[in-house]
Amino acid sequence: MNESSNPSAIRSKQEITEAMLRLMEKESYNDITVKQIVLEAGVVRKTFYRNFDSKEDLLDAIINSVMDDYIKELFFTSYKSVPDVLVKFCITHKRVIKLLDKNNLMYKVVNKINEYILRRHKEIELSGMVPDTFFEGLDVKYIIMFNVGAIWNVVCAWVHGDMKDDPKEIVKTLTIYCARIGQYAEKTMKNKG
Repeated sequence: MNESSNPSAIRSKQEITEAMLRLMEKESYNDITVKQIVLEAGVVRKTFYRNFDSKEDLLDAIINSVMDDYIKELFFTSYKSVPDVLVKFCITHKRVIKLLDKNNLMYKVVNKINEYILRRHKEIELSGMVPDTFFEGLDVKYIIMFNVGAIWNVVCAWVHGDMKDDPKEIVKTLTIYCARIGQYAEKTMKNKG
């Protein structure tokens, strides 16, 4: 994506982005062409390519935009829990999240989160979000992938179910389950030792 602070360029990017989302509501992302996007946006092809390198670049820009909100809430708002942030994120960006789900593109969100957290995990550890010894002796890369995958699988299931299930009940179920896993792991470790 090409960056510009020109108000006209910003407006063009917004029009192109909105056109892509409208098209994704009507048809599959894979079937959408740059020609359709520019016609829907009411811009010329040159304007599209001045702002984006390709249709994929536009999709990445859309995902990056919503993920920036998620990351800001997750790491820079200390009073919220991860489930609260996820629920707020999904509700705030319901349209985009549902379109990504409809087009089997949620994996792109997971990839973005994995990349970000892997880059920033030391900072996260130092922030006090996890105990100092939490990752001691463990390969952090796999722990991060495990956690992000588990959490986003739940998000994907909730979104795929049209977000009808009560998020508080989902969080309650997962919290109880995690506590049980902890108890089981503790019991297992005592029996081995």
